[in-house]
Amino acid sequence: MKRWPLKETFFWERAPFFRLLLPLIAGILLYGFTAKGFALFASITLVAAIVYGVTAFIRKQSILVDALRAISLHAAIVCIGWLLSYYTDVCNDATWFGHEKASVFVARINNTPAEKERTWKLEVDVIGTLNDGKYKPATGEAFVYVYKDAAMLNLHEGDTIMLPANWQAISTAGNPYEFDYAAYCAHNNIYYQQFLSSKDIVLHAHAHAGDLPVLRKAHLWCMQQLEKYIHDKPTLGLIQAMLIGDEINMDKELRQAYAETGIIHIVAISGSHITFFFFIITFLLGWIKHKKYHWLKYLAAIPLIWLYVLMAGASPSAVRAAIMFSILGIGFALQRQPNTLNYLFAAAFILLCATPSWLYAVGFQLSFLAVLSLVLFYRYVYAWWSPVNKTLCALWSVVAASIAAEILIAPLVIYYFHMFPLLFIVANVAAWLFMGAVLISGMLIVLFSKIAVIANFLAFITEYGMQWFNKMVFAMQGWNPQPLHYLDISTVELVCLYIVIAALAYYLIHKQAKSLLVSLSAACLFMC
Repeated sequence: MKRWPLKETFFWERAPFFRLLLPLIAGILLYGFTAKGFALFASITLVAAIVYGVTAFIRKQSILVDALRAISLHAAIVCIGWLLSYYTDVCNDATWFGHEKASVFVARINNTPAEKERTWKLEVDVIGTLNDGKYKPATGEAFVYVYKDAAMLNLHEGDTIMLPANWQAISTAGNPYEFDYAAYCAHNNIYYQQFLSSKDIVLHAHAHAGDLPVLRKAHLWCMQQLEKYIHDKPTLGLIQAMLIGDEINMDKELRQAYAETGIIHIVAISGSHITFFFFIITFLLGWIKHKKYHWLKYLAAIPLIWLYVLMAGASPSAVRAAIMFSILGIGFALQRQPNTLNYLFAAAFILLCATPSWLYAVGFQLSFLAVLSLVLFYRYVYAWWSPVNKTLCALWSVVAASIAAEILIAPLVIYYFHMFPLLFIVANVAAWLFMGAVLISGMLIVLFSKIAVIANFLAFITEYGMQWFNKMVFAMQGWNPQPLHYLDISTVELVCLYIVIAALAYYLIHKQAKSLLVSLSAACLFMC
């Protein structure tokens, strides 16, 4: 008996959040072109919602009804993306200090002062203004750079200070090879900065240790324990960044070396850190043997991972990884078949709804494309070779993951950083082995911080291992050909590269000649 032929589902039917994510991104991008027209976009949203609600109750199938339903849904999401961007833009806040003309600004230091070559950098929240003795509440973030003069800086996180009205707009020098720092700050709602002497700052009130949130106290306590036992500054900065997401002591030259060898991703807390943390939780819950109760491991891990992410500063890559893990964990707990691609789009959709400006964050773009590239290409890359030896199999899985992730992030790395790490495969294999050891040693140092003998021994081993690894990274940085440090592509060329990659991958997987023609056409356009 012949089986009835099954109709193959489209990509957007298997990953429905893809259809929601694209119009949301379109709305956020649209806000970048026009920040005016709140009433218009709000009206379109209301009309589109009404049309969608009416068509949803029409049971009769017709092309017109289906078209109206689809158009109204996508129009509403585009407008919602615009409206979310509008509401999260501090320039539209009537209490933003940038709108105020005052003689004195009251601010609270919201992070540990960071030491620079000639200044101390303070990240502050402006909480009010003083004009003719009248206090007015205000909001907004800014940077204050305090010169290293004769007076010692005696300011700490949580202190309230009074600043003069010497604000300067944050600007970029305009070098085409330079990172657009002004745009980066603007997308984080930071537009102004000050350069002051310590005499220009008036301390209004010192913060008490008990005033800080519990998770912030835990973060600072972990920082202090690592500073207490690790005395090598590059090692200290790296392990603080990798373990608890604080890059305040990160060495600039070391960071540059990690970026140029393609392993900077191990510094930011991301999916690999969350996975490693989950393995530790799974190991501690190893006494749960029965498969029927394995869902308990995921339900126990989800709140612990969120506590870790929040304590580490809740960076875009960490929050994205935590959301995706939470969705996966709930799916496994409910015994649902996982759809990793749809979960990734769902995580991105939730993140952009909460903070639309993260669409422009380089870290968010790189982390999202890296995971997307792994989901799409890993199994095909891994199929290139099937080693019999278990050790070779494990190493090949890391190499395959490195190659698969690089497929989609390489064009973006060239676009933003104007370089390409030629030895990324070797560097990523070494980094994979190194990262696990560093995270374990850092956790053990914090765990045994009250036992000085053990903590000092662990710190000595950690410093020795990190110094050896960093020497290897600097060597690989020097091996990268110099021309690969001065690459420059435009936005149009970036789009052409992604069309080449997508069409060529589709051809190699599905063997359709049309996609090969599209790939070659995009390649010709790129060369032109």
